[in-house]
Amino acid sequence: MARRIALVAVPDAQILDITGPLEVFATASAIRDARLVRTVARLAGRARRVTSVCTGAFLLAEAGLLDGRWATPHWAACERRARRYPAVEVDPDPIFAPRPEEIRA
Repeated sequence: MARRIALVAVPDAQILDITGPLEVFATASAIRDARLVRTVARLAGRARRVTSVCTGAFLLAEAGLLDGRWATPHWAACERRARRYPAVEVDPDPIFAPRPEEIRA
């Protein structure tokens, strides 16, 4: 079954939230979509806050938005994300992100 990704762009939005279940953003096809990755990077540049839930952080990492930052991915994706994105400090333990000044995943 093919999965579809929907981007809803709201003019002057202050928050960019990438939310996705494990099977969507943790798959190679979604993060290899160069147009999608470029769009997310462009929208992140306009947003005041960038967030993600579950494996939406794979897309943020692919866009380079998590390089040099701390992230708490879905527990089932920690090892995979740490291998693919070594510039991201992956922490598998927290349930929430206690550093509000940084991008969260």
